[in-house]
Parts: sequence; C-alpha cells; structure tokens
Amino acid sequence: MLDGHDNILSHPDKSLILEKFKDIDGSAAWRDESHGFMRAPDGWKLMFESRKLSRKDTRVGQPWTVVGVVPAEEILLVLRRQQDLQLNVGLIAILVTLLLGIRSSRMFAQPIADAAGAARKVQESSLDVRIQESGTNKIRDLAHAFNEMAAELDTHRNHVKSLVHTQTEKLRRTEVSLRAYAGDQERSNHELQSFAYVASHDLQEPLREVITFGDRLQAGYKTQLDDRGVNYLSHLQNASRRMQTLIEDLLAYSRLATSVNALAEVNFDPLIRDLVSDLEIPISEFGAKVVVENLPVIEADALQMRQLFKNLLSNALEFRREGITPVIRIAGHVRETKESESLQALTIEDNGAGFDLPYADRISDVFQRRHSHSEYAGTGIGLAICRKIVVRHGGSIQATSSLGNGTRFTVTLPARHPLPPDEAGASLATLFP
Repeated sequence: MLDGHDNILSHPDKSLILEKFKDIDGSAAWRDESHGFMRAPDGWKLMFESRKLSRKDTRVGQPWTVVGVVPAEEILLVLRRQQDLQLNVGLIAILVTLLLGIRSSRMFAQPIADAAGAARKVQESSLDVRIQESGTNKIRDLAHAFNEMAAELDTHRNHVKSLVHTQTEKLRRTEVSLRAYAGDQERSNHELQSFAYVASHDLQEPLREVITFGDRLQAGYKTQLDDRGVNYLSHLQNASRRMQTLIEDLLAYSRLATSVNALAEVNFDPLIRDLVSDLEIPISEFGAKVVVENLPVIEADALQMRQLFKNLLSNALEFRREGITPVIRIAGHVRETKESESLQALTIEDNGAGFDLPYADRISDVFQRRHSHSEYAGTGIGLAICRKIVVRHGGSIQATSSLGNGTRFTVTLPARHPLPPDEAGASLATLFP
C-alpha cells in the first residue's frame, strides 16, 4: 500500500516499509491504469493490479493506492494450468458426448437404420429379412411389428406361389388335353370329310346308272307300261334326281370346311347381275322381276359370295306364291358399329310364301325343310351352306318373315378383313337370332 507520495505503507518485505516504491520502472503506468504489464529495473516482466483508495476510505488528505505486483511468469503459469484444465475438461466432455452419441445411435439410430434397410429389402421382394428386436420399448415394438408383417407377407407369398403353381399345372394339363382333343378332332374331321367325299362319289356312280337306265326305260318302253308302271317309273326318276341333288349339295357343304380362297375386292353389282343372267330361264318361266339397288364392294371370297347369293336368289324363286308375280329386291347399305368398324348389310327380299317366324331358328340346319317335296323341291342344305359361308367371313345372317307375306334375308359382312376368315373365330356371327 502506498500513500499519496509513493511511500510504502505496507509490503511483504517489512524492511521496505516507509521506503519509496521503486519496484516498477519510472513510467509509473500503474498510476493511470488499473492493471497491465511493466518492466522491473532488473528486467523482469511484471504484471500489476492497482486500486486507488478515496479519502472516504482512508480519511487522509492524499489518496492511497494498493498495488499488487506479480511476476508475469507466475501468472502465465497459472493461466497455462487453467487452459490445460479447460482443455482436459473439454476433451472429456467431447469424449463423453461421443460415447453418449454412440450409445444413442445404438439405441435409436441403428435400429431405425436397420428397419429402413429391411424395408428396402422387403420392397425388393426379400420377405425372409428380419430385424433385431432391441433398443427402447417403442423400437422393440416397432421391430416386432415389422417382423410379424414380413412373416405374414412371406406366408401369403408362399401361398400365392402354391396357388399359381397349382393353377399353372392345371392349365398345362388342360392345354395338353385340349391339344390332344384338337388333334383327335382334326383327324376325325379329316376322316369324315374323306368319308363324305368318297361316299358321295361312290353313291353317285350307281345313282347315275339308275337315272340313265330309268331314262332309257321311259324313252324306249313307256308304251309297253301301263299307267301304274309309268307312275312308278316317274317316282323312281324323281327320287333319283333328288338323291343326286342331295349328294351334290352335301359335297358343296363339305368343301366349305376345306376350301380356302384368297380374299379380294368383290363388286356385288356385276356379281348379282351375272347370277340373274345365269338364272334367266327360271326367272323368265315364273315371270319374276329382280330389282338391284346400291350394292357395295367388300373384301371377300368371290366364289363363296356367288354361291351364297345364288342359293338365296334360288330360294326366293322357289318359294313363290301361285298367282303372284315374284318380285325380288336386292339392296345394300352401310352399317356403322360402336367400334367404328364399317359393315355392309345386303338384303334380299321377296314377296313369296314366307314362313312362320318361330321356325326361323331351324331352317338353316342341314336337312331342315319348310315344306314337303310335293310342294317345293330342294334338299334343305342350301341355307345351311349360306350360314357357313357367312360365318366363315365373320358376318351374320338374319331372316324375318311371316306366312304368306314373303321373306327378307339380311346378310351383314365386314367391309375389310384384318385377318383371313377363320370359322373357329366366328362366334361373333349370329344366325336367325
């Protein structure tokens, strides 16, 4: 402690009391500053801290000053020790934080990461993956729920695989059976076609002889027969010719299953006019009138189209009404469908005998006739041939009629065929619905 004249009033060294304070260099910075560094006369670096005491504190005239002087090395040593302590404490804190982080990662982050990885594997269809049920209660519950879900999905997948395998095996066996059945059907159809063809030809030979010798009997021995004999011979000739026509119609019907002609554009106008020319004799004989209107051009088998409309036109001429001039009208018009596919509808309408509409679902079957042989000729195969031709072209044929008011046939055919006509794919066609 110094008085107002720098006299030492108190000092650790008792011998320096009441001496002038000379431990600090003459700059006396300690008088103006509260703390700082200074040089001692002997060169030592000192650190000082000073505080002036007011007159109120000392009750004397000049202010006293308390000065604390410590070698700087001692202060720096203390500071270094504090810094080392702080550094050690900081390192310990970092280490503790790291350990806590690792523990927290093991308790929280790692299970969540494992669950995320397992979820990705499940997404990739690896349903046998499981995660460890560890960590907090919530995480263990989550892991348990995930494992149960994965096990359930795995069980469901195995069940589905088993069902798919079972159904696939059934389908395979069914396919094998269908192929075998189709092969048997193909062989059977081929054998039936061969049988029908051979039988028809074999039947025609003796039938031609019966007709030939019957004609000879009628020409050379008619005068030698009584009326009963002539009647018997006439019945024999008529029956033989009906049999011949029937065989020819059967041959035509059987050929439809095997004949495959190239599709081409068919102009129905000249085709119908040629048919009218071919049927000129019966048309003239019956005084029939044939009206042709607005016929289209479509893609089809020309020979089968000719056979189709020849049968329909002959049918209209055959089933005429006595005393009524036959009028047959053939016309065409476009029919649009929901699929924007253009269809051509051709109608052939007559004013003939007609038939009861409930009979319409049977007249297209083979050998089905609307009238007896004594009323009208024919074998009952003509409309069956028409149906088969239309079906093979992916179309439909409909009949509307009433007894005594004529008949109207409507044939609907696609204008274009994306694929060749296939009778097996003609389920869309309907006949006489």
